[in-house]
Amino acid sequence: MKAKAAIPFFTDNDVEDEVGDFLIQAGHIVTRLREVMLGNSPDPIVDANCRQNDLVLITHNYKHFRKIAHDLESGGKGVKHLSRIDLEIHQSDGPRRIGDVLHLIEREWQEHRSIQMSICREVVRIRR
Repeated sequence: MKAKAAIPFFTDNDVEDEVGDFLIQAGHIVTRLREVMLGNSPDPIVDANCRQNDLVLITHNYKHFRKIAHDLESGGKGVKHLSRIDLEIHQSDGPRRIGDVLHLIEREWQEHRSIQMSICREVVRIRR
């Protein structure tokens, strides 16, 4: 049986620390935005950092990042894909919902080394 690979996550400033703490306890790597850049860093800079370093962005600010990804990925060749988990839920529900669907996140990473997922209150959407 293949060992579970640690997923390199990057949590945006709007993500509860408990989400990162849970992921670390589950054996994954978590970088918090405030650890590596200014808290008011523009979203395109956050996006570029995650793309360049192969990090899976976790954010509640999904509308902005969807637009950035759409503009970049539809506009030209050679743009690296952004792995992203959009939390379309209240911030306080983030830790519980991440716990509920971690098995799906881990499977996507193991099979595709990429994640495009929206986590809602009762629904999870995976885009490929």
